[in-house]
Amino acid sequence: MRSGSLVHPDPSHPYNLPTWRKLLMLATVSLTAFAANEMAAAHLTAFHQVSVAFHRTITATANTIGIGILGLGTGPLLWNAISESLGRRPAYLLAWTLYIPCTVWLSRAGSYDSFAAARFFAGFTGAVSQTVPASLISETFSPEHRGAAIAAWTVLLIAGPVTAPVIGAGILTRTENWRWVYYLTVILAGVLWVCILLFVPETRYNENPSSMHNVTSGDEMEKKDSHSLEHGTSTPPLATAGTLESGSYGRVGAAWYPWQQPLRFLGEIVAPLKMAMYIPLIVPSITYAVIFMWSVGFTVVSPQVFPRPPWLFTNVQVGLAFLAAAVGALIGKFAGGYISDKTVDFFVRRHSGSSDGKRVPEYRLWALLPHVVLLTIGLLLYGIGYAKELSWPVEVIGGIGVYYVANSAAGGILQTYIIESYITKAVHGIALFNFVKCVLAFSAPFFVPEWAFEGFTKSYVVQAVVTAVLTLVTLVVLIAFGGKIRAAQRMVSTA
Repeated sequence: MRSGSLVHPDPSHPYNLPTWRKLLMLATVSLTAFAANEMAAAHLTAFHQVSVAFHRTITATANTIGIGILGLGTGPLLWNAISESLGRRPAYLLAWTLYIPCTVWLSRAGSYDSFAAARFFAGFTGAVSQTVPASLISETFSPEHRGAAIAAWTVLLIAGPVTAPVIGAGILTRTENWRWVYYLTVILAGVLWVCILLFVPETRYNENPSSMHNVTSGDEMEKKDSHSLEHGTSTPPLATAGTLESGSYGRVGAAWYPWQQPLRFLGEIVAPLKMAMYIPLIVPSITYAVIFMWSVGFTVVSPQVFPRPPWLFTNVQVGLAFLAAAVGALIGKFAGGYISDKTVDFFVRRHSGSSDGKRVPEYRLWALLPHVVLLTIGLLLYGIGYAKELSWPVEVIGGIGVYYVANSAAGGILQTYIIESYITKAVHGIALFNFVKCVLAFSAPFFVPEWAFEGFTKSYVVQAVVTAVLTLVTLVVLIAFGGKIRAAQRMVSTA
């Protein structure tokens, strides 16, 4: 954040944007993430109405939730490539401009197949909000504030799907027309397009080659890359003050044009998938994908179970049940942002004066340890509560609410860890994270409900054990060996 003096010698560098500009940008991209993810779960409380309208089963209607999530997972492969070439702002404007007609299509679809296709393309275009904000944040916010900024963005990523049932239930109390839940997405899309136009600046910084020393060896380039970490950018490395000559600063804007270098553009599209070779990126991505997949299971199973005896929830009550998830997400983001930042500060102070007295990405992972317990408890209370037909607070507060505290915290902690582990390729790292998360989540509506209805206790005990073991193994491996692995794989990190 700006504190009276420039944090980069080039006045035009995004690091030197005024605080109010950064906060408006953060609010805008966070709200686009909310809108896209709210769309992904918009009809959770309207399964019956949608199934009647399209003459399909409840199961088929629930599967469209996964189709929208698949769009959210694959879209960033294109939008990240555009943001790395033309810039962050053009990518956002193009994607969101296409998102608007997709939401109109979604709200007016006349058949199940058309509705399912609209779900995918609305997710695909809205997916710009799932990953590009990671670059916008890393290129404008300093390391000590980055965790809190990432948390603000990711809390709205998670808040979208968990508040969608509440919003949908509120709409359905006033009208029998389920399409109004999607008319709302059209309105949100239009308002946020104006906000993007006004408040999202270009932050891709291109260093002027004339301001750099000639570098030929890989080792020297790594040293130059490592300096960029002090500036928190995911763009090409920044020059030090000593290498900048008068009038030879870099510029903000497009780096190159896709139509002039199509093969390079194709390479950018597949670049996030290549990031899977980096262990400190793929392991946290898989871990959180499993955590997130079970949360999608909650959102698909609950509307099918709570209307049954002994609960007999109405649509409104089903929607209100997800307030527990929204509250849990807010609490979890405090843990995933502010507390995780303070955890890193604690370890930095503890090692001050030693060779380890620096900001190490693995320090942040310690903040995730208590949430392993909460993830396990949440899954067990949810599954056993349904199996034993216990009172609704067990499933809603003890299950959904507790799980979402840990789910939200884990998302913020692991995304920030990925950004800090390979900060010069943060946009690709987050795209990989999002891709793995959404591909697994896409499968949840197709198997979790059927698995649960075969035996709630068995299915959720298995989910709890898998989650606990996978998360603990991830933490042990990365905390113990993450630094050595990053060094061996020549990752440019904050260490």
